[in-house]
Amino acid sequence: MEEKAEKLIHDSYRISREIEQFKKGRDPKQLNRVFETISGELQKGTGMLMAASPIGNTEGAFRISMNLLNTQDGKSYAVAFTSEKEQAKGRERGQLTTAIVLPIRNILETVMQNEKVAGLAIDPWGENFILVREAMQVLLNQDRQNHLEEKMKENGELELAISRYYEEIERGKAGNLSDEEKEPGLRRELQAVLASILNGMSRQAQVLVAVSRAEGEAKQTEQLTSESRLFLNRLKTSDGKTVLAVFTRGEEIRKGKNETGVIAMPLRDILHSGQQLGTDAGLDGVLINPWGQRFLLNRSLLDWILKAEDMEKTAEQRRAALETREMRTMGALLGAVVGNSLEYESRKKENPCPSVEGLKMGEWEQGGALLFAELDSLNEQKKLDFEDMMDRFFRQRMHGAYSADGTAPENSGRCFESAVMKNARGVSPLLCGESGDGYQSDESLQRMLPFALLLVRRGHEFGDTDRAMLHQAVQLFQNDGRVKLTAEIFALMLRNLLLERGGEDLEQQLAAAVNEARLFYMQEDEEGMSEEEKEMNREALEAHRESIADYDEMTRALPELGHILDITALRELDNGALPESGDAAGTLENALWCLLNTTNYQEAVIEAFAIGGKGLALVTGAIAGAAYRYEAIPKEWSENLPKREWAESLCAGFQKAWIG
Repeated sequence: MEEKAEKLIHDSYRISREIEQFKKGRDPKQLNRVFETISGELQKGTGMLMAASPIGNTEGAFRISMNLLNTQDGKSYAVAFTSEKEQAKGRERGQLTTAIVLPIRNILETVMQNEKVAGLAIDPWGENFILVREAMQVLLNQDRQNHLEEKMKENGELELAISRYYEEIERGKAGNLSDEEKEPGLRRELQAVLASILNGMSRQAQVLVAVSRAEGEAKQTEQLTSESRLFLNRLKTSDGKTVLAVFTRGEEIRKGKNETGVIAMPLRDILHSGQQLGTDAGLDGVLINPWGQRFLLNRSLLDWILKAEDMEKTAEQRRAALETREMRTMGALLGAVVGNSLEYESRKKENPCPSVEGLKMGEWEQGGALLFAELDSLNEQKKLDFEDMMDRFFRQRMHGAYSADGTAPENSGRCFESAVMKNARGVSPLLCGESGDGYQSDESLQRMLPFALLLVRRGHEFGDTDRAMLHQAVQLFQNDGRVKLTAEIFALMLRNLLLERGGEDLEQQLAAAVNEARLFYMQEDEEGMSEEEKEMNREALEAHRESIADYDEMTRALPELGHILDITALRELDNGALPESGDAAGTLENALWCLLNTTNYQEAVIEAFAIGGKGLALVTGAIAGAAYRYEAIPKEWSENLPKREWAESLCAGFQKAWIG
């Protein structure tokens, strides 16, 4: 026998011992001891060996066939043994039988399900004690009652709150207080009672509800199930109110003069029933513990409690959503900087073999510095101020204001260098970006994250002004349609990941962002359109051109984005087919490939670093951090980030000020 089975039947020897004592003198008191022992072992979960054979599984349930013992009077009994020794005694009589270890509760329930079985024979080849069906039903009922009583102890908070409410009433009487003087204390204790009810509902508390089996009685209300004939009982109070009676424990039921049938129901369910019956049948409310310290939940209180629960659920859902959004936002921000700070031995593109071994936190590059400059500007200015951002970029260029080591960068990037110097000579920020060959790099894409996060502000709906804002953010460095469109799609992807919008998984959410951009910028062929449809199409195009100054430029750039436009095909690309150029579209394509072909933040960023270094790791770190949240960033990386407290404070400040 397996160790687990041996433990299950170990304590059944107590049953065998009490049966043996009973057989010696058949003392009624000792018979009670037998039943008490079986009941005690039943509650503890003790098992016995049941004479049965397994016959397979049906719909996931393990099925057995009982081996019955037939007596001379034509009755059939199921058989159970308290030990393997008792089972082995059957060999001497030629009664060989297989047996399965089952908890006593399961054995009794199995026997009771077969009405043709007269009872259970325990150790039939030894002392042979017979449990008839009526005795088994009593044992099962007692077990359920004990379990229920244990469950009812959870209602102590409600009982205490009601008791204190009564104490407050008595205090007012003893002190001869006026109604006005009584009101604050009574209101306080009433609120405590209602709070305890809401707490009980949240933890799935159960109460005992008065029911009846007889049909046709005037005090019945609704049938509970189609199989049983149980009805909720309505109680008429001394002041003429009709209520449902519920009890917090069995002791409260026994305080009544008459026997009351009850069933256990979730507190939430009976309050909903009371509310519904108040509307449909004129019920006045739900009365808690009618024979003791009674407390009436009238219709108004029932409505308040159930509305408060709904509000609490909604508030909890909002809190959970905000917490998730906060963790995804922080994941994107710090995920980008951590990716940009990795130091790792370079690997060949054709065989990257990414590994965490030897990987460590170094100093973030120019991309990370510009992210911090933008965050700092947004936090301090409390608005989007491109002129202020350009000033901060200049301080970074000249003094390394946002570098990890506080020194000016040696290699700051062609687009950055050109734009910052033009602005220093007085050129407007939105006119500083260059276009043409050599100005399609990923410099703007690397610093797009703060602008993308502005799309997930609470209650914000994406529109044409957001598109224009994203394009203007790119124009600080680059005035290229392909770069602007890449940045817009990147922002839409981040929005979908942060808000879990567009589908159930990453691929669906990313594809939804691409489709949103395609639908907006893809011009329909007018062939086959009616004149009315053509006119509507032209009006829509004019509206887009009016709100998006570079709309036609975006439209021309759309087909040039290659694999970005087909996320599934991009995921299935071989590593060797990825673009090697450092332009914006190529970087986004590689970042998406890394995300879609790994399963967590660490894997995605390592893959990106192996393929494209710190710049690609920054972009990948942003989308992977948004997808997997802040807690997915390895602690050995985040905790060793340079100027960690300053960096986290800047990110948290942005989160609080702009995201909420």
